[in-house]
Parts: sequence; C-alpha cells; structure tokens
Amino acid sequence: MVDAGVPVALKELSAATGLTPAQVHGYLTSFRRVGLASQHSETSRYELGSYALRLGLTRLNTVPCYANAGTWLFDFSSRLDLMAMLTIFTPKGPTAINVVHAQERRIDVNIRLGTQFSTVETATGRMFMAFDSSDAAKGRGEAELHAQGAAASETVPGLEGNLRTALADARESRVLVVNGALVPGIVEIATPIFDEDGQLAAVATFLGHEDDLDEARLDSIKRAITADDTAASDRHVPDVPLGPGQWFDTGFEPMDAAPDVTGKGVQSIETAARLLQAFVYLGRPATLKELAASVGITPALAHAYLVSLKALGLVTQDTHYRLGPFAMELGLAYLRNFDPMAVVRDWLPKLSERIGHTVLLSIWGAFGPTVISVTETARAVHMNTKVGSVYSVTGTATGRAFAAFMPHDMTRTFQQAGLPKLFTERCVGVPQPFGPEERDKIRRLGFATVPRSLRPRNNAIAAPIFDLLGQVFAVVTIIGDTQHLSVEDDSPAAGIMVEETRALSHELGYIAPHAPIPG
Repeated sequence: MVDAGVPVALKELSAATGLTPAQVHGYLTSFRRVGLASQHSETSRYELGSYALRLGLTRLNTVPCYANAGTWLFDFSSRLDLMAMLTIFTPKGPTAINVVHAQERRIDVNIRLGTQFSTVETATGRMFMAFDSSDAAKGRGEAELHAQGAAASETVPGLEGNLRTALADARESRVLVVNGALVPGIVEIATPIFDEDGQLAAVATFLGHEDDLDEARLDSIKRAITADDTAASDRHVPDVPLGPGQWFDTGFEPMDAAPDVTGKGVQSIETAARLLQAFVYLGRPATLKELAASVGITPALAHAYLVSLKALGLVTQDTHYRLGPFAMELGLAYLRNFDPMAVVRDWLPKLSERIGHTVLLSIWGAFGPTVISVTETARAVHMNTKVGSVYSVTGTATGRAFAAFMPHDMTRTFQQAGLPKLFTERCVGVPQPFGPEERDKIRRLGFATVPRSLRPRNNAIAAPIFDLLGQVFAVVTIIGDTQHLSVEDDSPAAGIMVEETRALSHELGYIAPHAPIPG
C-alpha cells in the first residue's frame, strides 16, 4: 500500500505480496481492526488507515534531531517572517515533515506534510545532493536528469553545469537560493541540518515572495542562517500556546479501530499493533518492561514481537526502543492522500445536527479570522455573517479562540487598540479588552465565548481544531439565540463542542500529551 500510493484491490495486494487472497484478507482484517488500514465502502479497495499517521508523527516527535530542528524552524521562521519547511530524504525523494507558515508575510503555496520535491530543480533537493552521500540521493538525482534528457536532450548539458556550480556553492556556504523552481515568484533559501554524528539529517528551507526579498534582505537572511548553529540541541523553545490544554490530556486511547470490522484476523498482528500503539501513548523511547506492561504481555513475548518489528524497520533499539524509519514512511504515505479540510467539511453537518445550532467554520486569513463555511439548522438565527466575513479577534468568540490558542505574535496586530476604522468597520464584532486572564480561562475550558454585553440576541461558543503539528487548523463556532444556547462554563453545548473538536483533532493527527504509564 505504501508503494502503490493509491487505494488498491485485494487481488493487487495478493499479487504484490505473493500471498493468497484469503491470507491477505486475514491480515487486512486485523490491520483494519487496529486502524492501520481502511477499506472504501463503495470500491472495496484498501488504503492505509489513520493510525499510520499517528505512528509517523510519533517517530517524528521522538527523534531528538527532528524535534530540535522543528523547534528551531518555528523560532527562525518567526524571526525572519518567512514560511519554512523541514524535509528529509525518503524513498520518494525530498519530503516535507514540518511546515510553518509566516506570521504576516504569508504566501500562497500549497505545501503540506508529505509534499515531495524535485531533487535536481529545487533548492531543497539540491541541498540533499550536496551533502547526502547515499546511493539513494545520488540515484534520485541521476534519474531526474535522465528523465529530463529524454524529454529535451539539448538542455541537459547546461542543466548539469548549473547544477555542479550550485552544489559547489552550497557545500561552501551551506546556503542555497533558488527562485521560481516551486512556484513562479517564490524564492527558496535552503540550509542543511546535521545530526550529532555530523551526518545530514534534514534540510530546512525558507520561502518568501521575490517582491519581499531584495538583495539586501536576502543577504541579511543568509547571514542570519549561517551565524546560527542548526546542530545545537539546546535551542530556545518559543513560548507559544501549541496544543489545547487540559481537555486533551487523556488516558490510554484505543487505536482508531473500525467498529464494523468482523471476521477472523491474525492475532499476532493485533498484538504487534498494540506494541506500536504503546509508543504513541508514551510519546518517548521506552524500555522493554514499559512496553510489555502497557500491552499486558510478558517481557519475553514482547521481545519476540519487537525483534520482528525491528526487522521491518518499524522499531529501532539503542538504550531504549523507539519507532523506526518505516513508521515515518507509513505516516508520510498516509499524508499523500490525506485532505484534512475535506475531513472537517464532512464533519460539520453531523455536528450541526447533533447540537441543533448554526455552525461556522473559520480559518486564520490575511485579515484575521475568516468564515469559510456556514451550516444552518431549522432553528434559524439572525446574524451578520456569511462566507468571507471577517471577525474581530477580541470582540467575537471565534476571534478569542484564535487569540487564545495561536502564538501571540500572529494575532497581536489585530488585538491592538486604534485599529484603522476601515478595518474595524468591515469586521464582525466590536473590539474588547483581551488579556492573559481571558486567554488562560479559554485555554482551561477549551472554548471561547464573548462578554454578555456584546450578545443581546445570540450567544456563541467557539473551539479550536488542532492539526498534526499541534497548531490551530481552524475554529468551529456554534451560534444560537440566548434562550436555547447557554454559554456558562458548564454549558452542555460547550461540552459537546469540546468533545467533538477533540475527536476531530485526533482524526487530523493531533497527538495529545499524556502522562507516563505508571510503573
């Protein structure tokens, strides 16, 4: 399924694995039961399940080099106000494993986790060619050059010459700038990141529009990158409110098992999957004793399973056990066909039906909280909102949810007093005081409302949806008349909102913080 990259039929899996269809079906039954595979209800084809994503993210979060680089990337992106991404080299080529959007100078580039890049044409790919001595990186570059030669042989000598010059410059300066390779007018600034052994671990790439990157600013950015030690392990961790607080601090969660999966599976597969689940739950490298206790089997039996998982690349071992590189590959393969916005949009009518109120979906746009979807119910409310409406950050429940859970640097401009009249007249809601106490309360409750004086007819409750990086993906808001929608701290509707947005964040890949397993 990883190699195919698209949903596949049972017969295709049988032919690819050399197993009989009956054998493959037995394995798939167990994979579906533990959430590692899913089956399309209309086509009956199989694809990776959502737990593949959780394994990949756990691998990403528990490898120190990746975790430290992710922290540095966020911090540096904020300082430079540039979009940034972290990429690693996978069997599919350079692949994004972390993406951070610029705070103010946002650019319209469709890059997300799992996006793959050309090895030859992009700054990101060329940095791998410059510093990655593996046969995989070299072979990928040669294959791309061969493919271009087949399409237009007269351009290859010039391309090879330019490439040699670019790689030599990259090795000397450790910064490589390419304009227009990804999208016309978008500049890439790539730099290598090395692990503790001095081997290339990843490439950090910063993206900006050419209109914002004149020669002086480019030189300043390159100096800042080269002056900063990207291999440091003690980087400053920015004080940003990533993650939804206490409502998400839950106990041992089951895998995303399909409840309708019946039939005989393979018990050993399901036991091995529970061991993999323990890594997700712990969120850190673990000992044999911890893993065995979490699954409820003997250490000897756990060791036998771990030997097989190590052979598959799903687990590695040093002083502790941790998820291996193939776990990352599973997560990235899942992401290539994953559309989080489609998941959210499919969920909105179900929430509206369950809660009985109008539901809005908002994202953070260029002018702040922007409504992109309105789902109404039979219990209509009179409101000054439509798709495209922009909400006040401090004067609406929606805006306050963004302000409480997003980094302050991204929302502070819209919270300041004295905003231009033209701007405030176009926003829904009247700006109000919003300080640390209000923010802390919203984070503690998991939802936001507005002061009583601002809601003469309607009440509103807003809660964030978090993505797989722990950042705010969108905010969901329910609106109802004051008679039918309570906004008190113990509001039943608020409890449902928190429950539903929590479940949806989980489906999008958000991994909640957990306490260690006792013993």
